[in-house]
Amino acid sequence: MATNTKPRFVVDNSVIMASLLQEPISTAKIIDSLSLYYSHKAIFYAPIILPFEAGNVLHSCLLSHRITMEKASELYKYFLRLPIKYITIPCNLIFKTCLATNLTYYDATYLALSQKLHLPLLTLDKMLASLPPL
Repeated sequence: MATNTKPRFVVDNSVIMASLLQEPISTAKIIDSLSLYYSHKAIFYAPIILPFEAGNVLHSCLLSHRITMEKASELYKYFLRLPIKYITIPCNLIFKTCLATNLTYYDATYLALSQKLHLPLLTLDKMLASLPPL
C-alpha cells in the first residue's frame, strides 16, 4: 500500500482569499505551498468555518465596490470547487486555544486544527503567524 508523501498544510482564509483575489503575497513559504497545492502536489486542510469566512470576504469586497457581483459569484463558485479537506474541531478545544493565545475564536480555530493535525499553518495574519506552537 503506497503512502501519501504530498506535503500537507492547514490553510486559513487570509491565504485563500489573497490567492483568489490575486493580492500580493510576499512570504516565500506561502507562495511555494500555494504553487504545490495548485499543481496538485500538496494537500490543504481547513476548519469547516472557511467557506463562511470566504463568503464574508467576498461579500465585503462587493459592498466596497472592489469586485462586481459577477466576479464575487465566480470567485465563490471557484472557491467551492477547491479540493480542501474540511475538518471539524471540538468547540472546547477551540475555546481553550482562544483563551491561551488571546486570538479571536475564528483564528483560534485554524491554530487548533494545525495543532490537532500536527501540520504547519499557512496564514498571512501576523499575530497568528507569530505564535509558537502550543
